[in-house]
Amino acid sequence: MAISQACRGFFYARKTDGSIAVFAGTATKLYQLNNTNFTWTMYQRGLGSYGTLPNTDHWQFAQFGNFVIAVQANVVPQVFNISSSSQFADLAGPPPQARYIAVVGRFVVLSGLLSTPFRIQWSGLNDPTTGPPGSIPATSRIFPTAGIVRGVAGGEYGVIFQETAMRRMIFVAGDLVFQIEASPRTRGSWRLTP
Repeated sequence: MAISQACRGFFYARKTDGSIAVFAGTATKLYQLNNTNFTWTMYQRGLGSYGTLPNTDHWQFAQFGNFVIAVQANVVPQVFNISSSSQFADLAGPPPQARYIAVVGRFVVLSGLLSTPFRIQWSGLNDPTTGPPGSIPATSRIFPTAGIVRGVAGGEYGVIFQETAMRRMIFVAGDLVFQIEASPRTRGSWRLTP
């Protein structure tokens, strides 16, 4: 099967055996590539269509362990377990609808939130859905200055991109979870956005 619409985001995930799983999204559907015959299989929630992706947006994906998480503004974040899933499903939690996703340390971070674009939200420690009792909890941070959040770059620490500023997010133990500080001499992400 070929993808019937223009590709609006793609991603590859690495399985524990070293093989690769390739995913793609269109305006209304999610697919996985069959690595043997190179055909695409629709693997979305209930095999129906998703809310239409805005013309200026794309699906974004991130891998967290065996989970591939896909986001776009008009859909609850979707999750696919690359070792056992037969289709994407709504990510439990429930997490907010988001345009962007990143993995910072051992947390999934959502930004470009449909409900509050000046806020980022992260998962519990080692749990993309919620933090179990006694763990470091899921929480969020709102930024009343420097414009809306345009994304987060992940890794050992995060970099938050706003319209007129960039901030670093560094994991710290305790109730604070992340220390967030302004990066010196930055102009924000205005050149990175359409």
